[in-house]
Amino acid sequence: MDQPKKDSAPTPAAKIFQILWVGLLGAQFMYAFILRGVLARGWESPDPRWLPNFGDPFEMSLGIAAAVTFLTGFVVPSLIARGMGAKIHAALRDESRPRDVVPPLLFAPFIVRLAMFEAVCLLGFVLANKAHAPNLIFPFLALSAGATLKNFPSTPEKVAEDLGLAGVGPR
Repeated sequence: MDQPKKDSAPTPAAKIFQILWVGLLGAQFMYAFILRGVLARGWESPDPRWLPNFGDPFEMSLGIAAAVTFLTGFVVPSLIARGMGAKIHAALRDESRPRDVVPPLLFAPFIVRLAMFEAVCLLGFVLANKAHAPNLIFPFLALSAGATLKNFPSTPEKVAEDLGLAGVGPR
């Protein structure tokens, strides 16, 4: 027997998350482009290094701030989501909710997570600009873009699962 085909196109709910995801991911690459393509052209002798100088207090503090922000990007949104876990579970399993409606409770932890990852890249931008070392942005960009790519929102249920809400599946 022929099985009915499932529609593989993302729902409007998933599209909202994907638009936000693309915007926050694109901003990270925009920082690197602005630094390398615009600002670095005006520097007389850019520093070729790729890693921060941890002997410099400013560079060390920005490196530590980026590491803490990166780790916080995983922890804090999950704590927010877990705090609202029962409400999110109920909203995702509500049969009266149309499939294309995103539970508003998912937006805050999702945006906080991606914004924290973007902040890592922004700290790399500040560090590279201050040090006149355009390559310094790349380790920060790799961390932030990698974490953002890992959190691609294919469905609201996947967003909930990425935020640590186990057992949230399609209804």
